[in-house]
Amino acid sequence: MTKTILFVCLGNTCRSPMAEQLFRKMIRDHKFEDQVQARSAGISPGSSLHEHAETIIVEKCGINDFISPRRIEQESGERLDYVYVMEQNHINRVRVVLGESGAEIMTLKAAAGLSGDISDPYNQGIDVYRKTAIEIEKCLEQIL
Repeated sequence: MTKTILFVCLGNTCRSPMAEQLFRKMIRDHKFEDQVQARSAGISPGSSLHEHAETIIVEKCGINDFISPRRIEQESGERLDYVYVMEQNHINRVRVVLGESGAEIMTLKAAAGLSGDISDPYNQGIDVYRKTAIEIEKCLEQIL
């Protein structure tokens, strides 16, 4: 059975879409497409992906077909196995929205055996986005 992973951040404009696309690339590279699928959503989504997040996704994943930010509420009722949030303070909001979904909800860093949060790079320079992407990739490598 295919496992479904949802990545969540505040706006679904930076961290969670980068995590989604980076993880999808890892899934393709390891030929796990029939075993794992990834999506992303935001607690309070913005109107579009941040331009630096788009740049990172193009550079690291080779794609430029971007989704619009999605609300976490759009995932309510969907089958989810894991929900990885970028910050500890996102967990309670996700639990309220998803209810008793049966999904395991934790920070991405906790899933990777690390502590702390993935800091929000929103409206910072491209170098901060690159560092954030590297931090996300290290976590994703541990959970794959």
